[in-house]
Parts: sequence; C-alpha cells; structure tokens
Amino acid sequence: MWRALGRPKPWTWTGTWAFNRRKRKRYRDLTMHLDGDQFRAFCSVIGFVEVNWALFESQMDRWVEIVFHPLRFRFNGRQAPTSFSRKSTYLREAFKKLPALSKYKATALDILEKADAVSVTRHDLTHAVITGIEPKDFFKFEMVNRKLNRSGMHTDKDVTFDIRGFPRLAGDLVDLGARSTRLTLDLAEQFL
Repeated sequence: MWRALGRPKPWTWTGTWAFNRRKRKRYRDLTMHLDGDQFRAFCSVIGFVEVNWALFESQMDRWVEIVFHPLRFRFNGRQAPTSFSRKSTYLREAFKKLPALSKYKATALDILEKADAVSVTRHDLTHAVITGIEPKDFFKFEMVNRKLNRSGMHTDKDVTFDIRGFPRLAGDLVDLGARSTRLTLDLAEQFL
C-alpha cells in the first residue's frame, strides 16, 4: 500500500500532529518551528556546512598523522595538535620547514589559507544560537554566539548570516574537501 501511495513526509505525521495532541499552549512555539520552511532551510545550510567541514578537517588529521609519525616533525610540544587552529599552525610550519614536503608546500599553504578564512564562518554557524526563526531583511538570520570564558563569565558576539552568501560558502567548502582529499592521497602515496 505504501508503494502505491508514497510515504508522507515525516514531519506531517509525527512532528506537528504529536505536539498538537496534548498541552497545546506548551508546544505551540515548537510546532511553528517545525513547520517553518525558512527554519528548515537554515538547518539544511548548517548541516551542509558541518558535513563538508568534517570531511576537510578529517583530511587535516591525516596530514598531521603523516607529519607527526613518519616525518617525526615536532613543533611547540611533544604532542600532536588536535584543535583546528593548532593543526593549522603546526601544518604551516611543517610544510614550510620540511624538505620532504617541499613539492606540496604551495598547495597545502593555499588550502590552509582558505580554510582559515572559512573557519570563522563555520565556527559562528556551528556555535551561535539563532535568535529568530524568520530572517531579518528577507535574507539575514540573526544569531548570538555566547562563549564561556575561563573566569566563568560569558562574552557575546552578534552574528548575521546572509543566506545569499551560501552559494559562495558552499563552493569554498566543496573545494576545500576536494583539494584536501587529493593532497591526502598524494601524501599517503609518498609517506605511508
């Protein structure tokens, strides 16, 4: 029977219906969020950014592994870096200083430069909290990024994401993933 009729979209038979059954006032706002096309589009953008960034950063992890173990490069400590900013700094130094990596230097530094630029937007989209479901000025989502300092106090950063800039961001992320994967293959072929 399902094949003949097709399956309903999940939110049409679970999301809003389930929330409307009981305690209507309590779930009214959440129901509106689930039905908002703009909100779903915004969530899709965030998901696209996260999936593509994870692909890129996993390639960086492979570069660090190659540089740290087979090439035994140490910079600012005896442990391999794990955060994005430390990996970026570590890899820049490795590609600049190690003769074995000289033929990959220009490509790697170019990829890392682009990644540093994209990382700010990615960080804001990942960690900021949206302050309204409806976009402001038709295309812009307002968000706030609260960061807890070591003193226990928060700092706030207002973030505006203009959905019209997404095609460029998407292109940059796809490019990072493709180029970094190619570099990983080249490094693995030579050093592993």
